[in-house]
Amino acid sequence: MINAEDIDELKNLVSKSGNDEQAYTRLYHIYFTSLLKFAVSLVHLPAIAEEIVSDVLLQLWRIREDVGSINNLTVYLFTCIRNHSLNYLGSKIAVHKIYTDNITLDMACPYPDPEQAFISDETHRILAKAINLLPPRCQIIFRLIREDGLKYREVAALLNISQKTVEAQIGLAMKRLAGALRESRQIENLPALRVVS
Repeated sequence: MINAEDIDELKNLVSKSGNDEQAYTRLYHIYFTSLLKFAVSLVHLPAIAEEIVSDVLLQLWRIREDVGSINNLTVYLFTCIRNHSLNYLGSKIAVHKIYTDNITLDMACPYPDPEQAFISDETHRILAKAINLLPPRCQIIFRLIREDGLKYREVAALLNISQKTVEAQIGLAMKRLAGALRESRQIENLPALRVVS
């Protein structure tokens, strides 16, 4: 998950000095992977997605003196990625609206939190598989909230859906993940089969 305190500190360093390349580079590395995965989920072309992310992060350097005035840099950058992706799709395929039902994601969690440190490898594998089996809209909402740390209202605004839809999708995701864990534990508790000769 993206640490808001680190972001605020780096944002201020970039903004105040106007040329703190180290702080900008750290911001770049913190955001690049998450932004790239989000862009790929929208445009479905890794090379184009990488170009979009690079453009957005370069734009961040260009406006570095004003970066300190951005309230929530994470939401700002995800919104920029969404807008650049829509512009690309609109200019290349004449599509002016993305439906989140058509978004697909294939990303591992790049920001493990302390809670995940205690989850066994097997449980982590089961959860990762269950997350990848979530419906596309549910998966992207779950990942934006759990992995990228966005708030429900921020995801709702980013994807042009209601906050109630976000809540419902998170509820669905949690039910399916809990079901996958229950199912795996039931399989583990089955008695061993005996071969009768």
